[in-house]
Amino acid sequence: MSGTRTRVVTADVAVIGAGPAGIAAAARAAEGGRRVVLLDQCATVGGQIWRHRPGGRPPRPAARWIARLERSGATTELGTTVVDLHASHEATRFTILGERGATPLIVEAESLVLSTGARERFLPFPGWTLPGVIGVGGAQALLKSGVSFSGRRVVIAGSGPLMLPVADALSHDRALVLLVAEQAAARAVALFAFGLLRRPATLVQAARHRAAFAGTPYRTGTWVRSARGDGRLEEVTLTDGTRDRTVACETLCIGYGLLPNTQLARLLGCRTHGGATVVDERQQTSVPRVYAAGEATGIGGADLALIEGEIAALAVLGRDTSALTRRRAAAAAT
Repeated sequence: MSGTRTRVVTADVAVIGAGPAGIAAAARAAEGGRRVVLLDQCATVGGQIWRHRPGGRPPRPAARWIARLERSGATTELGTTVVDLHASHEATRFTILGERGATPLIVEAESLVLSTGARERFLPFPGWTLPGVIGVGGAQALLKSGVSFSGRRVVIAGSGPLMLPVADALSHDRALVLLVAEQAAARAVALFAFGLLRRPATLVQAARHRAAFAGTPYRTGTWVRSARGDGRLEEVTLTDGTRDRTVACETLCIGYGLLPNTQLARLLGCRTHGGATVVDERQQTSVPRVYAAGEATGIGGADLALIEGEIAALAVLGRDTSALTRRRAAAAAT
């Protein structure tokens, strides 16, 4: 990269991650008069949950917040990969080293908001690195980016609520979804569904997802034993612990839920617990002037992430957050 001039950006607040939490934090902080820079590796704001094609229409719940971000005056540095991050000795200034395309980027900021989201959990099995074996969330991201699975034979396996919407989306894309295999036992799935009675909207949404692939078998207590193929995936063997079943397919979507992304928080020395970044009532981490919001602090969904992003911004601005902390408690309880 010799000969490429390094860009230097100075801000009051740097927000890393442009999902719901990062959008809310950047918009609110900029509206409060702070110079804000929002960084994300993707070409559009929205993160995984609000991912959409460049120039395309964002999901309806995202549109209002994305428009608000655009009006706020915050600077966005999209397509930027953060490669290093460190604090001054007094933790009064932070330096972010990144790359935007072939151009090195340095961002200097007085405060940080880490809204780095989550990553998929994988459990390896023989053949899990074959081309054609992808994450459930990865399949969702590819669909949102415009990749078509039409006509492809697909098996979905693993555990967690993301399997249903992905099976729905693949079916609408005219993929041949042959089997959805949930590792959890039938009793555990039933108890989870029963718990959704307190959240009727979510229960209705889950029922709609299932209806979209009603002709596809949904097996509980079933998991992947192995995947095989000559250079790429050709078949997958599943088991219920007693009997095996082999299914010919071109694509296996696998995933076991989400894990908070804490790499940058740990790089700064922020305390983590149970795999998540620890924050106080104002989304402050254990490092002064460093805040965290969204899935990086625990898996909670877009609505909770938005509230946490707003709280982090108000904390940076030195404002009262009590009204939002009450909303956060209510959102976390649903």
